[in-house]
Amino acid sequence: MIIYILAAFTLGGVIAAFSIPRVIHLSVRKKLMDLPDNGRKQHKAPTPTLGGVGIFFGFVLSISIVGGFMAPDYFPFLIAGITLLFIVGIKDDLMGVSAKKKLVAQILASVMVVYGGGIYIPELGGLFGINSIPAYLSQPFSVFAMVIILNAYNLIDGVDGLAGSVGFIASATLGTFLFLNGAVNEAILAFALAGALGGFLVYNFEPARIFMGDTGSMVVGFLLAMLAFNVMQTNLTAEIVYLPASAVMVFGVLIIPMYDTLRVILIRLKNRQSPLNPDANHMHHVLMKSGYSHRGIVLVQATASLIIITTAFILREVNVHILFGVMAAQAILILPVARTMMHIIRGREEEAYMRQIRLMTQARDNASDSIHNQQNGEPSSKKHPVTYNLFE
Repeated sequence: MIIYILAAFTLGGVIAAFSIPRVIHLSVRKKLMDLPDNGRKQHKAPTPTLGGVGIFFGFVLSISIVGGFMAPDYFPFLIAGITLLFIVGIKDDLMGVSAKKKLVAQILASVMVVYGGGIYIPELGGLFGINSIPAYLSQPFSVFAMVIILNAYNLIDGVDGLAGSVGFIASATLGTFLFLNGAVNEAILAFALAGALGGFLVYNFEPARIFMGDTGSMVVGFLLAMLAFNVMQTNLTAEIVYLPASAVMVFGVLIIPMYDTLRVILIRLKNRQSPLNPDANHMHHVLMKSGYSHRGIVLVQATASLIIITTAFILREVNVHILFGVMAAQAILILPVARTMMHIIRGREEEAYMRQIRLMTQARDNASDSIHNQQNGEPSSKKHPVTYNLFE
């Protein structure tokens, strides 16, 4: 069965990598570009925003070819949901769509998968004292959670390569969890998405040739939420339970966008602003102000995500509240640790720069004195002995 997973991953990546240059060419030709505004937008040149087209086709064609003959029962509802989001996303990237209309589309797509496909959060594994949840309560909660996850993922798409990298790590990790649970069909979906994101990232790292856009971020966020719910459901019927606290584990996989969104909302409420008002308080904005480049921001957040996921897997047998607390503490420490690292790096760079200035000044003074001594007939070595500074 691993061969199917590898095929889905490879095919998703190849299709996305093949289609995106065509999308870029068409976008440039038709002037379908996102223009810089010298404000919240970080790019400096007009850039296409339809990278989600390549991700969508990479995912859909991959699962249709590789996993179509053993597709799960909810497959039609999944395709209907992501197609709806894909259409709304394209319209938003090209013409703009109101937040209310996008929210309606997100809710409809979530309802299709939750109520039609039967994919919802079955239990919380004892987190906050909640174990199994009745379907009539879990389903509306799952629709709400899916919309939150979808929009949280959309909000981290602020610098080159960030959303794609976080999505790649999340989808590959969820695919691994599904494979461990024996859910090969669902694992194929996850790795097809990871492959499509990998093909997209080839063109999205700084300097980005194309952006994911709402076309991609809504589809990817929706799929990540659906796969997270899948992990929780398949964990209940797995022959060998590798994830005793599956609800907390999948939270750890999605913790970067979830924590970032929660943090920004709290800051806005503290400043007596609407939680829906855009601003520059996201983690990638803070890191950029601290001196990180786009690649540096991606490295920081991707590394933090991998550390949190690895820690959660190692500690998966401990009390669910302790595990949740450890992951939350790691997320909270991302910005302080990253800013401290940048302070150290800048301090060393400044020290190296000042050392270079001192050496250049010393060399200039020595050369000037040498010329002066030669003109007066005095050997320079007697007047200026060589000294060593142990602190340089």
